[in-house]
This record gives sequence, structure tokens and C-alpha cells, in this order.
Amino acid sequence: MQTAWHWLTFTAHLLSTCTAQSFSPVADAFARSRIAPDVLDTPPNMILAAAFGSHPVQLGNELTPTDVINQPVLVWSYLLPATRDPPLFTLIELDLDAPTATNTSFRSVLHWLVYNIPNMDLARGTIQMPYTGSKPDANTGLHRYALLLFRQPARLTLPPVGNPNNPAARIGFDLRSFIQRYNLGQPVAGNFYVAQADAYSTLFWMLAGTPK
Repeated sequence: MQTAWHWLTFTAHLLSTCTAQSFSPVADAFARSRIAPDVLDTPPNMILAAAFGSHPVQLGNELTPTDVINQPVLVWSYLLPATRDPPLFTLIELDLDAPTATNTSFRSVLHWLVYNIPNMDLARGTIQMPYTGSKPDANTGLHRYALLLFRQPARLTLPPVGNPNNPAARIGFDLRSFIQRYNLGQPVAGNFYVAQADAYSTLFWMLAGTPK
């Protein structure tokens, strides 16, 4: 865990220096992975530092469903302005490749949505959709999982959603429409990883039914 935390803080510091430059390694990684334009018009320029225990998220590295069962530790303190009123953020995690990368009829599957997060205090945000880890089904290949952070223009009020334990409540999340409806603009930071089925996710869907 200590190694992952050191990677988080080092990466956050390193990539935050790119904002004053014309080239952003974060935006470039999002473009090469086609997260932008698949679900975003404009990619983030800043890193959203993230780690699942001892497993850091590194702009497209592969993690296993077993690695990401529990929600990650996130760092974005370098984005906070020196103002009296704390800014509010929305955090979203999506699976872009469900049920498969060549059949994205479930796009996007909402894995996590927290809004009205003051500063970097995730625990004080409002949970719209609780975290669930990546669980691609067997023989569906690699899935892209994007973590996106938006700075809100104002405090949000979102309508209630269905039962988060029901896959239907998570399938078909339209990120572009959500951004437009709540005037969120370009994500201020992001990160992503890829994952494919392992023994844990395969067993999960054998017991639960239709994968997401």
C-alpha cells in the first residue's frame, strides 16, 4: 500500500506540471485509448491519481477484477484552488465496453457516481450510485474503465436512481447527456485501467446472471 501511495503522490505532482504545457500525457492517453471520443468530446488534461490497495491505476494498465473489488483511494488535492468556499466535484466511473468491446450496447455501465464532493472529501459527497468493482464476464475481452472528475458550477440535486444491486439501474448511462444536463463541461482530471474476466468475476456471473 505504501508503494502505491508513493506512486499516487509522485504521479500527481509530476503530471500536474503539464498543465502549463501544450502537451498533456493524460489527454494523449485518453485519446489513444479512444475514451475520447467514445464517451467524451474533450479528454481531461490532469491525472486523477488512484490506487486499489497496492495496485495503482496508470493510464491504461491492466488490473484484475479481484484487484478492484474495493473502491480505490483517490488524490486530487493539486486541483484545489486557494479559495474560502470549497469547490464541489462529481466523480464518475464507467465501463465503456459492455458487454464487449465490439458490442457496446450496454454503454456505459455506471460503476460509481458521487456528487457535491467538497474539496477532496469524498466521504462528504452524495452517493448517487455506490461503487461496484469491475466484473467483465468470461470471453468478453478487455474492458476500459474510466475514472472521471468534474468540477461542478454549483451544488447539484439529482433524481433518485433504481436499486444499485439491479444491473438495469447501471446499464446505459449516457455520459454526454449527463454532462450537458448539469453543465459540467470538460472533466478536470481522469484516469483509466483495463480489465478482463478472472475466476472471481466469472464465478460472480455464474451465480448472479446477466453480466455488466
